[in-house]
Amino acid sequence: MCKTLYIVGNGFDLAHGLETNLCCFKCYLKYKDDESRKFLESISQYVPFNKTWSNFEEALGNIDSNRIEEEAMDYAQSPSSDDYRDSSWSDPGYEASQAIAFSSKISEYLREWICSIRIDRNYKFPIQKDAIFLSFNYTNTLEKNYDIPKDQICYIHGDCSKDEVLVCGHNDTSLLQKRVVEESDYSLQTQEVIDIIHEYYEETWKNPKEQINKNKFFFDQLSSIENIVIIGHSFENQVDDDYFVLIKEKVSSNCMWEISCYSDKDKISNESFARRIGLNRNNYSFFTVNN
Repeated sequence: MCKTLYIVGNGFDLAHGLETNLCCFKCYLKYKDDESRKFLESISQYVPFNKTWSNFEEALGNIDSNRIEEEAMDYAQSPSSDDYRDSSWSDPGYEASQAIAFSSKISEYLREWICSIRIDRNYKFPIQKDAIFLSFNYTNTLEKNYDIPKDQICYIHGDCSKDEVLVCGHNDTSLLQKRVVEESDYSLQTQEVIDIIHEYYEETWKNPKEQINKNKFFFDQLSSIENIVIIGHSFENQVDDDYFVLIKEKVSSNCMWEISCYSDKDKISNESFARRIGLNRNNYSFFTVNN
């Protein structure tokens, strides 16, 4: 039985020289072709590309839905209006759909970009080959740099080498609650707009429970784990906490957690994370990683 679990995030790839920062994704979209630039312009109206991946994912759930609703309803016409036509009814819904159409393309562009990133073979960390691995990355860095067999790796949000959806999104379940508007001349059109926005929130939700169920076999084997090494994962927000809460439940209470830090800010975030999931202060430590 495996004794060690490695958990890797984007900082792991960055430490190996991979250009996987959010700004690199932005540059790829900006210079790839006209369609990718249109996608970038569309998503940038609501989701900033100026911070980290965790901020980006959190921002997918923090789009200005009031703005989308208001701008869409500018196209609404009352059936009693002299200018009303049969096709007018669908105008607000169409405008709302167009505003957030970028959501259906996120995974596609992520895959294209990730597959274009060069992975030069080099070793950065003393990885135990007989361990198991939970990767929050889409890249195959563990396989190409450390010869880790694919069956020892759980790509919790998708593997770029497989034909599968790459998961990227928010984890705010409060956004999944449906809202029903009061009856008015525009209630049917307003409700359609609200429903379209709700569908967006569902589409950009990580749905951790679904990802866990898909990888149930991996999580069910964690009872033998005595040591967890986390490299390059950001705990700046709580977007991935569900996975770590489950891991803590599965492993022994005596399991030791080693968590990487890149900066003093990371230490603060990591301490907050440890408290959130209830780690004992004697069961975790930090180590420094330099890119």
